[in-house]
Amino acid sequence: MTVVPKVKGLNCPGCGNALEIRSLGRAISVVCPACLRVLDARDPNLAILSEYAGAQRVIPEIPLGKRGTIDGIEYEAIGFQERQVMVDGVAYCWYEYLLFNPYKGYKYLVQSQNHWNVVTPIHALPEKREGIGKAAVIWNGQRFTHFQSADAETTYVFGEFPWEVHKGEKARSDDFIAPPLMLSSEQNGGEITWSKADYRTADEIGKAFGVPLSSSNSGAPFANQPNPYVGKPTLAWKWFAIMVLAMMLLGAGLSVLSHTTPVFNRTFTIDPAKQEEKAFVTEPFTVKGSGILSVDLRADVDNNEAFVGVTLINESTGRAWEFARSLSYYSGTDEGERWSEGSRSAKVSLSGIPAGTYYFRVDSEMESQEGTVPRPIRYSIKASRGSTVAWGLFLLVFFLLMIPPVWYSIQKSNFETKRWLESDYAPEPGSDSGDDDE
Repeated sequence: MTVVPKVKGLNCPGCGNALEIRSLGRAISVVCPACLRVLDARDPNLAILSEYAGAQRVIPEIPLGKRGTIDGIEYEAIGFQERQVMVDGVAYCWYEYLLFNPYKGYKYLVQSQNHWNVVTPIHALPEKREGIGKAAVIWNGQRFTHFQSADAETTYVFGEFPWEVHKGEKARSDDFIAPPLMLSSEQNGGEITWSKADYRTADEIGKAFGVPLSSSNSGAPFANQPNPYVGKPTLAWKWFAIMVLAMMLLGAGLSVLSHTTPVFNRTFTIDPAKQEEKAFVTEPFTVKGSGILSVDLRADVDNNEAFVGVTLINESTGRAWEFARSLSYYSGTDEGERWSEGSRSAKVSLSGIPAGTYYFRVDSEMESQEGTVPRPIRYSIKASRGSTVAWGLFLLVFFLLMIPPVWYSIQKSNFETKRWLESDYAPEPGSDSGDDDE
C-alpha cells in the first residue's frame, strides 16, 4: 500500500522559496534548498536558526521527495547531508539521506564511494568486550569487531530533520563490523546514539527508488561489504576431499583388480672386459592383446653404476619404443653411521603396445674408474602385460583438484586484507607486520 504523508506548503522567510514539510509534527529543523538557511520547523513563521555563507552545493543522486521501498516499506527522502572526516590532512566525504514513513518513523541511507547502507537507530545498547586484539561489542548475540574511529563533521545539509541540524556539527563516531552489518555509535556532547547499518548494492538502492545510481567505486572493499568468497573455500575443500577419497578408492580397487601376465624374463651378465657383449638382441616373445607393457630392470650393482638402454621392437612392423635407465647403488660408513643411495631397479610402463611378436635390443655401459676394470654384474629384464594403476596420473589430478580451494582461500584472505587496510588497524608504511584479520 502506498503511503501518502501529509505535506504542508510554506515559504522560506529569507528568500521566499516554496518549502514542503513532509514529517509534520516531527520535524525540528528544515533547511531551505535555495538559500540554505536553517529554519525552525516548530515555529509557524519558520524562524531562521542559522545561515550558510558560501556553502558548496551538492546535488543528491536521490532527489528529496523521491519515494522508495526498503524491506517492503515505502519511505520518502526528506533530508540530505554531506559529512566528512579528516585523515592525515585528506578529507573523506560521504552522504546521508533521511528517510521517513509516518507509521514506521525514520531510516537513513548512507552512501560512501557508491557503497550503500540502510541505517536504523537501535535502542538496546551493545555490550562492550575488552581483551587482546581489536575491541568488540556484542549485540543481539552477534560479535562486532571495532573497525575505526573518527570525528565526523557536517559540511552540507538541506531538507528537514528531527533535530537542530547545522553546518559544522561534529560528532565522534566508532564503527564495529560483522559484514554485512555494522554498528556505529555517535557521541555529540554528552549524548551517545547507536545505529545498525545493513550493506546494500547501488543496484538494489537504485531499483528501490527508481533512479539510476553509479555502481563504480575505488575497488577497495567497504567496511561491512560482504566478502564474496565467504563459504567458497569451505565448499571447494569439501569437494576436494570427496574427490581425493574417490580417487583413492578407485586406485585401491584397480590395484586389487589389476593382473599381469609375464611375457619375458631373462637375466644377463655385463662383462666390461668383453666389448662385444655390450649390445645384443634377445629372442622374440609374444604379447597378446593391446595395452600397457611393464618392463622391470634390475642390476646387482654395488658401489658402481650401470647404464642400460633398451629398445622394444615389433618383429613384423619394425616399430620401436626406446627408453634408457641408469641403475646405481652406493653405500658406506661415515663416522660410524651406515649410508646408502641410489637404486638397483627401475620400472618403465609403455602404453599402447599392440599385440604381436617383439624382441629387445639392449645396450649397456658400466661406470669405470681410471686404472680399474669393473667387475661383471648381473642384470635382469622382465616384461609383463596387464593393467596397472597410473599413480603418476593420480598425483597430477590431485594437484589439479587442489587449485580451486587454494585459489578461493587466497581470494578470501586478500579481500579481508584489503578491507582492513582501510581501518584503524592498517599497518604503518614500512611495517613488516600487522594485526590478524578477524
